Amino acid sequence: TSQDGFSGTVSLTCSLTTGSGNCSVSPSFVSSFPASATVTVNATGLSAGANQITVQGVAGSLTQTLLIPFSVADYSISGPQTLSGAPGAQLTAVLTFASTFYIGTIDATCNALALPAAQCGLTPGNVTLASGGSGTITVTINIPNSAAPGTYNITINTSDSSGEPSHAWTLAVSVGQDRSEEHTSELQSHH
Repeated sequence: TSQDGFSGTVSLTCSLTTGSGNCSVSPSFVSSFPASATVTVNATGLSAGANQITVQGVAGSLTQTLLIPFSVADYSISGPQTLSGAPGAQLTAVLTFASTFYIGTIDATCNALALPAAQCGLTPGNVTLASGGSGTITVTINIPNSAAPGTYNITINTSDSSGEPSHAWTLAVSVGQDRSEEHTSELQSHH
């Protein structure tokens, strides 16, 4: 707004005072008042939590500054990163989702393609978080009887219903030798 009859052109710029990222002001100058401008922040490089932008208006020797606090909303996942079992076993892991300013529903899917014929289920298939809240999803993996010994990465893909934010969680599933095969091998070696 104009004060005391001001009628010049004001150049507008912005900068982040916290974190790394960038912002822009549109339009970049105003000359008729009252005027409005839109500040856009690219929050990709910012950590979840409280942040701040400085918007500066300059007209000749006059400078006005406005600090704009804002929050970057996100969620985190915690839980086991490794599971182990024999062919035919059913494994479970509980993943905990925690909000940092995030409010919304997180959808989850399980990608078990790395372990042929494995079945992976999620209960429930999504979790709704309030700001500062938490929730859980239980992952159930059925190792097929035909699974070869080894370690297989099962990926739990998660994202807000709108697509962002999104995070993936990897479970390294270690498949051991079937105990009946071990017993058979031992008997054969004694003969």
